Amino acid sequence: MKNLTNEQALAGLAYKTANLLADLDSNFTEVDGDTALLAPKNNPTFTGTVTIPDPPVNASDAATKNYVDSLFAGSVHYEESVVDIVAAAPAGALGTRYINSVDNHVYTLDGVGGWVDTGAPTTGTALVVEANVIAPVNDVGLHVFNGTDWIYIGAAGVHNDLTSIQGGGAAEYYHLTTAQHTIATQAATTAQSGYLTDTDWDIFNNKAPTANAVFTGTHTIPDNTLALSKLVSESANTILGRDGSDGNTIEVSCTAVGRSILDDATTAAVRTTIGLGNVTNESKATMFTNATFTGTTAGITKAMVGLSNSDNTSDLAKPISTLTQAALNLKANIASPTLTGTPLAPTAALGTNNTQIATTAFVQSTVGAGGAYLLLTDGVSTFRLIVRSGELCMDQTKTALGFAGVLHTDWDTIDEYKLP
Repeated sequence: MKNLTNEQALAGLAYKTANLLADLDSNFTEVDGDTALLAPKNNPTFTGTVTIPDPPVNASDAATKNYVDSLFAGSVHYEESVVDIVAAAPAGALGTRYINSVDNHVYTLDGVGGWVDTGAPTTGTALVVEANVIAPVNDVGLHVFNGTDWIYIGAAGVHNDLTSIQGGGAAEYYHLTTAQHTIATQAATTAQSGYLTDTDWDIFNNKAPTANAVFTGTHTIPDNTLALSKLVSESANTILGRDGSDGNTIEVSCTAVGRSILDDATTAAVRTTIGLGNVTNESKATMFTNATFTGTTAGITKAMVGLSNSDNTSDLAKPISTLTQAALNLKANIASPTLTGTPLAPTAALGTNNTQIATTAFVQSTVGAGGAYLLLTDGVSTFRLIVRSGELCMDQTKTALGFAGVLHTDWDTIDEYKLP
């Protein structure tokens, strides 16, 4: 393309208008040829080899084949998300996952201030980085490991709740199972395989609509649902009733007394309205239970109250039965009793000295195997003089068991005498 200013300077006055027009025409021809080699901004078509920045910087930048191949060099497999990309182990709960920005490995916190390396990720590993809180700065969303670095793909919707892995198995991150997808994408339907489970659908299908509901069976409503004022018509001496054919509610005429009964707030007021104010609604069974009579009650015989064999006899004059008399005849008098057979009595403790009856057992224990002995007591201790093994011995009790107990424990010998 010619520089018109230079052309005019070189030709001087000889540079005429014709020369100017010729040069302009030549320039436009060259421009037209150059413009034909440019692509339009709208739907451009390129030929040959197109070169663009690799890797792209912005989300709207065009991507090269090399960049795409690097992201999907192997089969892409998804892993559980990480909280953030950090340079050192942060504080957190045991098992929390992070990407180490130093070696690009995924680490899990050990719960005591450190973390555990899960190893180098394989090429094609994809996961979601949940936050950008701790340095270094990173993008939040889906990342893919290309064998060297984690490449940000963009924001990703997570189908599954990774906290409890809802909607799929442990390996099914960020997508639904086939069965879940079928349910999630089908249109609203009343079929039992629709949005509700079989159990929920049965419950839902048994509910009545709020508008024009049709009920069947027996219905139960709270006693206080309909107040008396709602059942009583505003018209004088009429009440709400049923017409007897299809159950419609209609106004039914009644007497003034009937209307007054409905208006009465208590049963006592109703009884007063119908002239029975002093009558209580009490059954015969309870009316005569624990009845209290006053004054003189006449006309009642002993047969009426089940006492046909009773007579008005004083206590001292009351006879006793034959069986009772026979039993009394077998008893001994308290004063000067005469006993027969083998009378039995409690055996007194050794050393007892009172008016208690002495049994043969008491006598035998007193006499003892070694011959007769003498018991002496001051009311506190009991002493025994007895000949034992050729010696005159004096014993003394130590416990309540006394001589009936064990030697050296309940009684003991305090002295022994023998001729030289």
